[in-house]
Amino acid sequence: MARRQAGPDATVVLLAADPGGRFPETTRTGQTNAAGYLKLTGVPPGDYLAFAWETVEEDECFDLGYLKTFDSQAVRVGIQPKGREKAQLPLIPAAK
Repeated sequence: MARRQAGPDATVVLLAADPGGRFPETTRTGQTNAAGYLKLTGVPPGDYLAFAWETVEEDECFDLGYLKTFDSQAVRVGIQPKGREKAQLPLIPAAK
């Protein structure tokens, strides 16, 4: 089965790669636009994991057990000072 890329209205979550650094104030989220793009600004330099869900509850973003089930669909992103990194994220389908 082919993995779909994130498209319109996907919820993108950018979390610190180190679970000890995951706090609401260090997490960035947003919705992709009609073309499937999202620009996150003000992200401090560091290593992150990026996820793109059809739907996700905010509190699930901090549940290590929940996130562990999606490890294979996370994309590691290194943010450099004044960087403009890009990533193609696989879409994580909504639970049935």
